Amino acid sequence: MSPITASARIFNGMTGSGSTNGAEYLPFFLVFVLIVVLLLASALACLAIVHVRAHRKEKERHHRLLPDDEPEDTGVAFSAVADTPCRWLAVQGVKPEALVNAFRLENLNECSWSEGMTDSDEERLFVAPPIDNWILIFGESLPDPAEDIDRCFRFLHHLSLDLGHVQFFSFNRALGYHAWAKLCQGSVVRAYAWAGETLWNQGTPSRAELSLKMRCPDYFEYDDLSWQEQHQFSHENIERISNLASRWSVDPSAIDARRMTPYPGFSGDWNG
Repeated sequence: MSPITASARIFNGMTGSGSTNGAEYLPFFLVFVLIVVLLLASALACLAIVHVRAHRKEKERHHRLLPDDEPEDTGVAFSAVADTPCRWLAVQGVKPEALVNAFRLENLNECSWSEGMTDSDEERLFVAPPIDNWILIFGESLPDPAEDIDRCFRFLHHLSLDLGHVQFFSFNRALGYHAWAKLCQGSVVRAYAWAGETLWNQGTPSRAELSLKMRCPDYFEYDDLSWQEQHQFSHENIERISNLASRWSVDPSAIDARRMTPYPGFSGDWNG
């Protein structure tokens, strides 16, 4: 046998043995690749779910009704379900449970609109059933800007940090005192308060205020106004607060009952 033939046989034997050994490990290699692919797919799916949930929460919190996006007044007269209260809050895009936590309400009771609005207990707040994407909160214990404007500001600031888009309305017909405010994520978009003098004037007057011709004297500007002028503009502003609330969010004295959810509201003790 020639040396070349012998070498060829040895080479063929070695390559044949190597091919057999490689074929034995091929199924294990394919299983390993499959496991890696499945793990990567699962990880990507989990990341996608987390991203979607985070984006949804972010959208709900930060992309609610924009501060300057005031709906047009449709002019449709709805049947009133309650008289206009003297002080209330409007919070957008939250669940009632979030309000319970934010106010730390205790001794909760389910109640209807009429029951909640006629509750004589000054320490209790009434959280109305959701109306579209808004929830209204009523109570005599809500901060009165005329008594302590700093406390009112701090209250609204912290509440807006917790809940996002918060609006506040208050008035006293007998004295002519009135206030309104809109805050988003803790920042004041617009606020005005009058109690014989301008207590709070922050932000650019909204389109709704301008179209309603609501007059908002700046700090110390009231010194140039006579008592009759102060009395006239303050009471005119009060008469227009309901319309302002309607354009900003919800007018509690002109609610179409069909817009309300079938769920009851609730009241609770608040030690604000």
